[in-house]
Amino acid sequence: MNTHAQPQPTTRSPSALNEILVVVGLSALGAAWLLSLARLEPAPIGWVTMRVTGFVSYAALAVTTALGPLVATRYAPSWLPAFMSRGWHGILSGFALALGALHGAFILVGGEYAQGLAALLIPGMSRTDPFAVGLGTLSVYLLLIVYYSFVHRARLGMRWARALHFLAYPAFIMATAHGFLAGSDPAMPLYVVASVLVSVTTALRIARS
Repeated sequence: MNTHAQPQPTTRSPSALNEILVVVGLSALGAAWLLSLARLEPAPIGWVTMRVTGFVSYAALAVTTALGPLVATRYAPSWLPAFMSRGWHGILSGFALALGALHGAFILVGGEYAQGLAALLIPGMSRTDPFAVGLGTLSVYLLLIVYYSFVHRARLGMRWARALHFLAYPAFIMATAHGFLAGSDPAMPLYVVASVLVSVTTALRIARS
């Protein structure tokens, strides 16, 4: 009889993979931000990075907002509960929050259109598209509360954590309005598809309830 325990294969957890992606991604985006601040980057890099971070942040927010209510319905694919229980729901939310904040941070280094910190942090203070930019700021604030409620749900209690978690919906609505009002025409299909997806999964969840 072999009494030696067999070594177990090691796999990276979602959190470990997330940490690696965050370090690599933030390093690249931080470099682009610093180059933009120093006016050393080729002209389109800051603008393109701001657009890309906005699109990817919104896509991650749309996916995580749509998957949440879908889990409780009979239409959920078999892999979805495991996907959510292993922390990917929270990872997507954190990813959307981080990229959304970085998207906004590029307003500070936007070349001739660069603005002060107040334009980023205080809704309505932007010199360009104050309403649209303000909606983006409010969306990030709400998403920060949602992410906090997810990370500290044991401390808050499930009742408060669940109530705060519903703020993901107004965060998504504000982010969508921000994209429609301040975005570009080629991105409009993304906002339409995301809105339909979230609306359908939410309706299915309400019907299930």
